[in-house]
Amino acid sequence: MPKITIKRSSNWFWMVRKLNVRINEEEVGQIGNGETKTFEVELGENTIFTHLKGGKSEELKVDVQENQNIKLVVSPSQFDVVATIATIIIIPILVVFTGPYFYLNYIYYLISSVLILIVFSVRSILKITAFELRKS
Repeated sequence: MPKITIKRSSNWFWMVRKLNVRINEEEVGQIGNGETKTFEVELGENTIFTHLKGGKSEELKVDVQENQNIKLVVSPSQFDVVATIATIIIIPILVVFTGPYFYLNYIYYLISSVLILIVFSVRSILKITAFELRKS
């Protein structure tokens, strides 16, 4: 029986959450940070993607032959990493500048929420995936 092995790269981004794995529109399992799992698949073309609430990878079509084991790697997209780091840097700067003004501290919560919404909206509009799924 052909198999597909998916390795999730070990990193700090989305590390607490497990990724759901879908093969041919069927939920087949979850992969934790740094884990590697093998799934049995049908002969021929299979469509694979990973997802969790808030993001997913692009669908990857893989043609699998008898007794073949295809290896894939899933990792966070560079867009999500850069956008998250930028947001993490901007928020403390806002706190420092609004700190002396008690009533302005609420702006920090408002702006950080808006930044997060903008990041997810831009990703959605540009159809940028949260995860990269590729052959290893």
